[in-house]
Amino acid sequence: RQQAHSLTVVRAEHRTLLATDGLAAVLEVGAPVDHLVLLHLADGVPAILEDRLVNPAMMPGFLAQDFAVAS
Repeated sequence: RQQAHSLTVVRAEHRTLLATDGLAAVLEVGAPVDHLVLLHLADGVPAILEDRLVNPAMMPGFLAQDFAVAS
């Protein structure tokens, strides 16, 4: 699309899984999860709000990544 991509990390936190989270069907409520919210911009205009829950047992060190380099 020939647009400059950038992003802002809105939230990056370790927390526990809530009953209202989408992963509650596969992980036990209260299990640890990594929660990441990214705002993707195209030419400085908001384009995508990404809300990601990650099982830290499957992806250790997930939140230590530099998401400004690779999302």
